[in-house]
Amino acid sequence: MKPSIGGYALLLMAILVWGPAPALAETGTETSALWARVVVKVADRDRAAAAVQSAAEAAAGYFSEKNERGLTLKVPVEKADALIALAERQGQRVERSLRRDDLSDEMLQKTAALKAKQGIQAQYLKLLAQADVEAALTLEKELVQLTAEIETLQGRLRFLQHRLRFAEVQVLFEFEDRDAPAPTGVSSFAWLNSLNLTDLLEDF
Repeated sequence: MKPSIGGYALLLMAILVWGPAPALAETGTETSALWARVVVKVADRDRAAAAVQSAAEAAAGYFSEKNERGLTLKVPVEKADALIALAERQGQRVERSLRRDDLSDEMLQKTAALKAKQGIQAQYLKLLAQADVEAALTLEKELVQLTAEIETLQGRLRFLQHRLRFAEVQVLFEFEDRDAPAPTGVSSFAWLNSLNLTDLLEDF
């Protein structure tokens, strides 16, 4: 006896919804993800953060995290340098860090694993169409597990591709010291420092 058409159709529909694996070629030749952090000393933290966020959004980016110290932005890799420069123009740069993470090995491994599992999936579907009830139940169970593994691999590949397309830029702000200089008894005028003020006061 063949498995029920309804169960088979639902399983096939689920597989089609998850779709094929993301192609590695979609990311181009770049296989390293860019991460950057800049620390800027500013007078108005809120205004500086708003300016940087606005620039990121204008560059087709977005902010992924925002707190009292600053914000973390995702922008297309080709716009990262311009955004970093704009952030540094908000005040006085204190620190700049850049790092590239090579994702090529993981992407190749995940792509190979995905293709292998999709090949097994195709074979199971062919067998399922001709299986009796007992074999069909076993195959359906294997297909459910296999489809879940395929979905996990596809999700990971999409995440890695997103990292290649979007640089992560962390912008942190420090307040500028706006306090008046503490009195030291020393004048900025050299000639005034040469005078003995005590003797001058005694003459009056």
